[in-house]
Amino acid sequence: MLLVIVGAGASYDSAPSKHPTDSRYRDLANRPPLADQLFGDRQYFGEVMNKYPRCLDVVTRLRHIPAQSSVERELKKLQDEASAYPERHQQLAAIRYYLQEVLWVCTDQWLNETQRVSNYITLVDDIKRWKKPGEKVCFVTFNYDTLLDKALEHHGYPFTELSGYVARDLMLVKLHGSVNWGRIVSTPLDELLSLNRKVLAQKLVERYATLEISKRYVLVGDFPPTTYDKWGVFPALAIPVEAKLDFECPPEHINALKAFIPQVKKILTIGWRGTEQLFLELLRKGLGTVGRELMVVGGTQRDSEATAANLNKAGLTGQFSCVPAGFTDFIVNGFGTGFLSK
Repeated sequence: MLLVIVGAGASYDSAPSKHPTDSRYRDLANRPPLADQLFGDRQYFGEVMNKYPRCLDVVTRLRHIPAQSSVERELKKLQDEASAYPERHQQLAAIRYYLQEVLWVCTDQWLNETQRVSNYITLVDDIKRWKKPGEKVCFVTFNYDTLLDKALEHHGYPFTELSGYVARDLMLVKLHGSVNWGRIVSTPLDELLSLNRKVLAQKLVERYATLEISKRYVLVGDFPPTTYDKWGVFPALAIPVEAKLDFECPPEHINALKAFIPQVKKILTIGWRGTEQLFLELLRKGLGTVGRELMVVGGTQRDSEATAANLNKAGLTGQFSCVPAGFTDFIVNGFGTGFLSK
């Protein structure tokens, strides 16, 4: 069985005709952002921040990161301050709405700009070509965007219900949530449910510290999410912080992943740094001490080797192959053919 792990670098380098190292395309306004670009000074990003103005309280800290820090580390600091400074709850709630809208629109605009040509579509095609009859493949992604979802839909794997993500031979587990997912708000909001979606979102941000957000996940068709069966809905996206304490996806997806991992023979990682400790621990426990064959695709040889070192440090053993290129070069040059066809 094959496990494919996808990080932000894959979506960043998902368009083969707009290589991110090409100076003509490096700063495209619709390119899916890396983690340290999530709060960048793009025109549209600023417009969305102003729709959820509590973001503005902390955006300076998230745009101007100290040299030895990161966006994830600064967000973790904000999260840790919430117990002593309750307004942090509202600010972090606004950030979830911001991330949902920015990455939803960014995905759609990026696909329009690239004429819907995507390395993800080719990757899925390559995997379908080489996988054996009856074999399952599991994609694990830490991205909120739906570029991989749409590639699977293109190949006949539509997601019309949440159970469909893990019910077929090509599974998709989105451990940090998705822009088109929401969680039911258990707190009664009868007096608010007739409000338009923008006003309702503002009210939920204001009340976030007192809301009970259930573990019941639903698909949502627009942003910000509004209601589901007379209940409020909150975006299902994990704040991108260091050392996350939990996953942001349906429990049945986690259970399906846990059942799949012991069967894994090969692991392919693309654009992932290998730093999500919660997932690494789950992976290490599921794989045990038997080594697997791993192919690591980073932006450069150095990036790939850094990810491999992180995986090795986390206790993953096996035969590592580090690809000296990013997603586009991996696809265009066929670096994965030998690995996938075994």
